[in-house]
Amino acid sequence: MALVVIAAFQEDDAMELIGRDKDVGSIRDFFEAAGVRGGALLLVGDAGLGKTAVLDEFAAMEAKNGTRVLRAAGVQFEADVNYSALNQLLFPLGDDMDSLSDAHRTAPRCALGFEIGPPPDRLVVSNAAVL
Repeated sequence: MALVVIAAFQEDDAMELIGRDKDVGSIRDFFEAAGVRGGALLLVGDAGLGKTAVLDEFAAMEAKNGTRVLRAAGVQFEADVNYSALNQLLFPLGDDMDSLSDAHRTAPRCALGFEIGPPPDRLVVSNAAVL
């Protein structure tokens, strides 16, 4: 199963997106290439241009195709909270962490508050997140 991670979230009723097929296609092309070579996608533009709408359309299309889509939203009050975005992304995968090795399972579970334990090494948490 493919996994797509995008960092915008808005939960509204689905609406048809008109005139943005090229933008959605560009995001799809990026993720297809990123699955092989890695990468980071940054969407920029003024407020109200439809960045979130394009991401929502892409995510909905990928979900319909059987891709698990993980989403996180950056909010100011969580700016100083360690692993807040990672928590949003990995929370739905809590049970899937059972297949990881002990160290790679315990580190993110402690970092994200699923388990009680000493603060884990950031590198172990990072490695576990990509496994």
